[in-house]
Amino acid sequence: MTKDNTIYWILGIIALVAILYLKPDVGTQAIIGDPSLSYSYDFDIDAPYQQSMRWGSDIFSISPTAFDGDLCRMNDNHNAPNPNPKCWTATVDFQGEDFNFYYGETKAINDFFTATFKTTADIGNPNDEHPTYYLRQGINMFTFDMYNKDFLEAKILPQDTLLLLNENTKLKVEVRNDLANNLKGGFSITTTHYLKNQVPVITQKEVTFHKGIEEYGIDIDSSKLGRMTIEIRPYVEIMGIRFYDDRTNELTFNFVPFIDEGAFDVDCTDSPCGTGFNCNSINYEGEEYNICIKGVKGELSDFNEWALGNVDMRLIIVLFTVFAFLVYIFNKRGR
Repeated sequence: MTKDNTIYWILGIIALVAILYLKPDVGTQAIIGDPSLSYSYDFDIDAPYQQSMRWGSDIFSISPTAFDGDLCRMNDNHNAPNPNPKCWTATVDFQGEDFNFYYGETKAINDFFTATFKTTADIGNPNDEHPTYYLRQGINMFTFDMYNKDFLEAKILPQDTLLLLNENTKLKVEVRNDLANNLKGGFSITTTHYLKNQVPVITQKEVTFHKGIEEYGIDIDSSKLGRMTIEIRPYVEIMGIRFYDDRTNELTFNFVPFIDEGAFDVDCTDSPCGTGFNCNSINYEGEEYNICIKGVKGELSDFNEWALGNVDMRLIIVLFTVFAFLVYIFNKRGR
């Protein structure tokens, strides 16, 4: 291997590690700031209200561009927004209301988004088909800006958190959706098993959210002994962009092989639990209790083998392999 090839190998391995472990998780990142959506289209003058965009089952329907001949005299060399932005207008029907826009105007279309209208329409010169100046449709554009983020919220409902192993149960979640009806969305779910390993596992569950407040159920993996925390974040999707509720909702469950009600309500402040036990607060049949929870030797063995705290063992193996390869290359060059 030549000196030039060696440096390329090293750079390639570093790039591979960066791609595998530094790649952002786009599916679970909250949107920061005030996000915008853009929608544009070519209009067909013969098909009014043909163009529309969907917010769930609510339709944002748009009329063809109009030119106000009373306000602005139609003649040559007129293209939007000349001679006056108010010459160029469009009408929108959305969620039971009509909105009249002129070029560049911004209006609130509901309690959460504003819309701004622009167009590339112009005035055509007379010809054989059109004996007078006439309006030519162009590309209509709407930009939607979020000014109020509080349209989506999830709350985990009170429920038993002490459960039997392999018990069929669901996480009960109440979702408030004030934006639109039948919105495509779902939940980003982060699950952490503390005895098996401490590496959070992120999954997605797709749901259609109805407008208003509704209860949903999320399946819980009860196959692993011990303590497990579930964190959820709901999202809705509009024009391919996901909007997440950035508030944290989590609940911790304890899965045990049997339930002994006589062991409830110990005093955690006095360290009543023996070696290898943890004192945990749980909810059982609507009441709060403290209980001593202990793991199983086999489960703890798996944990020690594949996870060191919050460090993924796979990352350690990859970094060690890279280090060993570099040592081999430099030793070979030194011979």
